Amino acid sequence: MNKKKVTIMATAAYAPIIVSIISLSIFVLDPVATQWLRYQRTSIEQGEYWRLVTGHLCHLGDMHLLFNLLGMWLVTLLLHQVLRSHTWLLVFVFSLLGTSIGLWFFSPEVIGYVGLSGALHGLVVAGGILDLRNLFFNNVILLVGVFGKIIWEHTNYYSNSMSELIGGHVLVDSHLYGALAGVLIGSILLMKQINHHRVTSDLADRNEQ
Repeated sequence: MNKKKVTIMATAAYAPIIVSIISLSIFVLDPVATQWLRYQRTSIEQGEYWRLVTGHLCHLGDMHLLFNLLGMWLVTLLLHQVLRSHTWLLVFVFSLLGTSIGLWFFSPEVIGYVGLSGALHGLVVAGGILDLRNLFFNNVILLVGVFGKIIWEHTNYYSNSMSELIGGHVLVDSHLYGALAGVLIGSILLMKQINHHRVTSDLADRNEQ
């Protein structure tokens, strides 16, 4: 592994390290921490708006936390070239908030929610979109696979077999809202990159003339 690649991976790591530390800290302080931080609709209605953010950093138990952190680091490792430092954090926060907003407005029956899965779906989708310019075919397959999985999760053929492992019901709506947030922020960032590249190219052409 060359020095440049190590540097790129290092710049992508600080944000997930922070998320890991916070999630682990909440887990250590449970059950009190989760009672005050989880997404709880009735509490949010009473003005506890921080739960829209902090609820995603809480977990049902050790296996739920383990699976979420492993998934987060796998996504970071695979997409580190396009999800570097501030971009990772921007996509993560946007996807996290997108998941909460989706649950609030479109899934009012959801009273409580914890976990990173919504935000992780947003990271995967946004990362796949941003990487289309590098590996178009591979990332098209990735995006089709993610949304195919989400569609399957919303059919009668889906079996919530993970429930026993993580200690609670898997809220598949969070996957949908997180992925849609990833589409939005990923598309915005991609267009920004394309426009920046176009402007840079135009300036370079003018300087050559």
